[in-house]
Amino acid sequence: MHRFNFKQKLWLPLVVSLLALLAVSVSAAWLSRETRIEERKHDLVNVGHVGLSIVKEYAALAQSGALSEADARKQALERLRDVRYGEDGYFLVLDSKPRMIMHAMKPATDGKDLAGVEDADGRHHYVTFATVAQAPEGGFVDYVFPHPGNPPSAAVGKIGYVVRYAPWDWIIATGAYVDDIDAAFKQSLYVLGAVVGAVALLLSALIAVTNRSIQRTIGGNPAYAAQVAGEISKGNLVIPIEIRRGDDSSLLHTMRQMRDALANIIAQISGAADKVATGARDCGGQHGSVLAHREPGGFSPRPAWSR
Repeated sequence: MHRFNFKQKLWLPLVVSLLALLAVSVSAAWLSRETRIEERKHDLVNVGHVGLSIVKEYAALAQSGALSEADARKQALERLRDVRYGEDGYFLVLDSKPRMIMHAMKPATDGKDLAGVEDADGRHHYVTFATVAQAPEGGFVDYVFPHPGNPPSAAVGKIGYVVRYAPWDWIIATGAYVDDIDAAFKQSLYVLGAVVGAVALLLSALIAVTNRSIQRTIGGNPAYAAQVAGEISKGNLVIPIEIRRGDDSSLLHTMRQMRDALANIIAQISGAADKVATGARDCGGQHGSVLAHREPGGFSPRPAWSR
């Protein structure tokens, strides 16, 4: 298993924190985008059912005999063609074949078979409209389409909502562009990147200063200081202790002074012990010489001044 050194241990929390901050920030930006998409879908459902209610209104007139079915369909299409909402919202009506019945922005496509029509990404979105609309509550379709007045090459993301009026086999479709949401999402990512980058630089500088301060206080890597302390505790007073030039206050400098002081004390103790041993040997020799000059009988002669 990999062991981190002192510097890596100092940098690891920063790296983990920055990655966590980045993940949370991106997740928040994505959730914000999804929330806006859901809001736009909700608006599309409301608008789509407004279009459906218009069709049902004219269908009811036809059923009551107030209008013929042909006139009811014609007037319903005219109403739908004139509806605008938002900056570029409109309706189009197709059937299940699919065939265009009414396109508010492209009347030239009315009556056109749509089975082979593709969007800029190669998707047969009108065929998908007809398929999704078979569900009782309709549904959503993702595709790309240019803003009104723009060329097909300028197609952008769009969400379509379709709902079907079964008695007439009309599929009322409307859509909302999402390129503004995607642009806002990208912009938020750029802002988040700048913020995370600034925080990373600030914290990196703080960690670098802290790392340098700790190493100056210790005098080197903490692992090296622990190794030196361990050797001294074992009695190794000749271990070399490397310190940087001009260091006169770090822990390693103090440990070097302690090592030298201990070595000096032990040298003094050893010298004193040698002197004691030498003195003891000298005293022993003098005592033996006195015994050798004792008189017969075991008593040494008394000095003249004692007689």
